[in-house]
Amino acid sequence: MLKAFTSDIGTFFSSRWVVGMLLALGLVGLIVSLSQPQLFPPTLFFAGVWYTRLFWLLLALSVGVLLGRGVRAAFRLMAQQGVSWVIYRFLTSIRLAIVMIALLVLIGLISTIVPQLNFNRRIDLLSRYGGANFELLESLGFFTIFSSWYTYAIVALFVLNLSACTIKRLRASLKYVRMPMRPKSKEAFAYMPCQKELAFVPERADALRERVRCLLQARRYRVREENGQLLAEKHRWERFSIDVFHVSLLVAIGALILTNTLGYDFVQINYKGDVFSVPGRDFQVRVDDFWSENYPDTDRVMDWKTRLTVIEDGRAVVTGITEVNHPFTYQGVSIYQAAMGEDWLGGARVTLRVQQADGTDLGEYRAKVNESFEIPEQGISVKVGAFLPDFALSNGIAYSKTQRLLNPAVYLEVYPQGKSALLFSTWAFAQLPEIQLMLNNPYRFYLEGMSAPQFTGLELSWDPGLPVAYAAFVLMIAMLIAHLYFKHQMIWVEIDEESGVLRLGGRSRKGDFTAEFEAIIEKIGEAGLEWQPIFVREEEELHV
Repeated sequence: MLKAFTSDIGTFFSSRWVVGMLLALGLVGLIVSLSQPQLFPPTLFFAGVWYTRLFWLLLALSVGVLLGRGVRAAFRLMAQQGVSWVIYRFLTSIRLAIVMIALLVLIGLISTIVPQLNFNRRIDLLSRYGGANFELLESLGFFTIFSSWYTYAIVALFVLNLSACTIKRLRASLKYVRMPMRPKSKEAFAYMPCQKELAFVPERADALRERVRCLLQARRYRVREENGQLLAEKHRWERFSIDVFHVSLLVAIGALILTNTLGYDFVQINYKGDVFSVPGRDFQVRVDDFWSENYPDTDRVMDWKTRLTVIEDGRAVVTGITEVNHPFTYQGVSIYQAAMGEDWLGGARVTLRVQQADGTDLGEYRAKVNESFEIPEQGISVKVGAFLPDFALSNGIAYSKTQRLLNPAVYLEVYPQGKSALLFSTWAFAQLPEIQLMLNNPYRFYLEGMSAPQFTGLELSWDPGLPVAYAAFVLMIAMLIAHLYFKHQMIWVEIDEESGVLRLGGRSRKGDFTAEFEAIIEKIGEAGLEWQPIFVREEEELHV
């Protein structure tokens, strides 16, 4: 009884409906937790509370039972057919292809919901998800999902599946194209999708044969004669269209992998007059100037532009302008205009008035972000750790909501002069200087001035696989068009001189051949031949 109960449980949880329902529920929970972390944090979704733990347990049980049955079936087939046959069947499985495509789509969906670190700062992600959720998602590789190990594994398995399916199809296609047309028996004509019998004057058989041959050749059929029959066909090559499409898809995937491993795409901040080197190239680029253009009679920015000069061996080679959606390209490296403004986060210079707790003024000091100034008479050193133009706090993490001076704040660290032991740290706010009076610190810091250099944000991109990917995509489109608009068409023509009957039969590898076949029959009629359709009665067959 226990065995029967266990079997029933296994049958229930391995049901496609149960597995599909659990996977759909998991997908919804994943999307909600990633898009609305305040409503349903990822730490709760990934086994954080009892109901999510129960869900993962049920899903693991269901998938485990399903995989267990699949493994047992695979071992039985190994004993019967051999290991290589089972591996080949697995790699050519349509189900495997569907699962891999679904997983790749899921990865793409996650990348649209979770900001990627390529163009986002860690502080932005920390402020959005919070410390615990950030650490969990980072450990799962969700912030760099396209370079994660499991993405590479899925792509590799998909490539193996696609390669095996392509080889399997190529074998079948080669066998198909090597199989020549053979003459058909009189009975075989009756079973063809398209067939017709016409009466003609037997004395005109030779002229009829030559005329039909010319008509078929005029319609681009390749015609040959065997055993008294005319065998005509065209577009036999279209059988390879889907095979070449598969190969093109493999080439496109290879191009993407090439770009992901050898190429680069990053954003950097530059100031006027900066000269920077380009990775993998023997030239440098100088930032000559940058400016913004507004819409007429408004303060709305219409475009950002940066003038760049390429320098090789110490001399200027070429000067160009990069702007939004119009990159400056040299030796395959494209430089895009990504941003422009004041560099408050990385280059802000602040003016601070420092006082002791009893109100004694210690003077004004100026410093840039990540620089320090010293107050020798007090024996302390003050480091400007960060500047936020629009201070905000989320989950205990400070960040800047915008790049505008709406709530400027500076983060300071105070050390004993010449030592690395931190005495204390504090925030100074331009709009709320009274906060300093509430702190139990021996010194007070008041933010009295701030400035930042103008910057241009340049995105450097090198895509070594792009030409290959373009060629592959063009070939894919061409093969799809060939598959949709061309089909292998075959026509058999038998001229029976004894009975005065012209038999025609035809079919195509795919699609409906009726329209083409009827057009050929009509052309034969327009040729002026003396023939009439054959009518069939129940008692006997009469040739009119």
